[in-house]
Amino acid sequence: MIYASDDEAAKGYADYTWIKDSSSTSGGGIANYTDTNGISISGSPLTNTSLVTVISEETYIDCSEEVEGVFGLYLGVTLSPFAMGQYEVTQELYQAIMPKNPSTFNADTLTSDEIQELRPVETVSWYEAVAFCNELTEQTMGKSYCVYYTDESHSTEYTTDDASNEKLPYFDQSKKGYRLPTEAEWEFAARGGDTTQDDWTWAIPGNSGNSSNVYSNYAWFVDNSNTITHQVGKKTPNRLDLYDMAGNVQEWCWDYYEENFIPENLEVTDPTGSEDSVSRVIRGGYYYDSHSNCSNFSRVGWRPDPLTNADGTIGFRIC
Repeated sequence: MIYASDDEAAKGYADYTWIKDSSSTSGGGIANYTDTNGISISGSPLTNTSLVTVISEETYIDCSEEVEGVFGLYLGVTLSPFAMGQYEVTQELYQAIMPKNPSTFNADTLTSDEIQELRPVETVSWYEAVAFCNELTEQTMGKSYCVYYTDESHSTEYTTDDASNEKLPYFDQSKKGYRLPTEAEWEFAARGGDTTQDDWTWAIPGNSGNSSNVYSNYAWFVDNSNTITHQVGKKTPNRLDLYDMAGNVQEWCWDYYEENFIPENLEVTDPTGSEDSVSRVIRGGYYYDSHSNCSNFSRVGWRPDPLTNADGTIGFRIC
């Protein structure tokens, strides 16, 4: 979700309540607003669906010393204000919006103290994740706020039927509905959203080293997951109070993925990656990855079609 101005973020958008917390706003333009109500469907609020504003004003990231991750591709990146889901999209939220729950992990694999409906949805194709964002927007805000379209003129909204047919969507960046994060937005949020803090440079949240022991506090990965997904929000969040940015399930981003991508421009605003690829970006690693593969800097691409996403490892979060 994006905002046209800081005022709009502060006043609230699409009937969400935003409150300013008591912590100070530090470098990087971090907004201390949290959506405390979450998403309601047919008047019923759903658990673990809140959003957090990552930045409330246009923010410039100096990338001249970046060597890893998506920011290592550029000299400078400007990001517009945006909010991000505090949690990965749950099976409950997905099934409330879409015709079915495609997840591989069901109650037969549930950990005893967890809630099945609050595990992350997975086995979702990139096309289905895009269609979900539009369906959620239409049900909670109205069709006019939809972000994805079937045509370059942005006249026909992208639907679940389009996703089933693997039709290529077009992204209207001026719209304020729910959407997938761009890779730059995802990494900025994963790294804590504050370039002045030490943890901006850390591969692992909460620690400057590369310790899998420390990582267990923040992520479900090969050392602690029992090779299954887990209820969202069980681990320690990062600086922005975002949970499961590492591990549990990999998360779709909007961008095409090209391993050896060389940008045409090195100073960019709201970049969306390569225009010449088949794969789409997934970030964050998953329950069977090593802690290094769940790093804030680890970049992976995957085919967007359903037939390649039947292994229970890929989900997403909304912006």
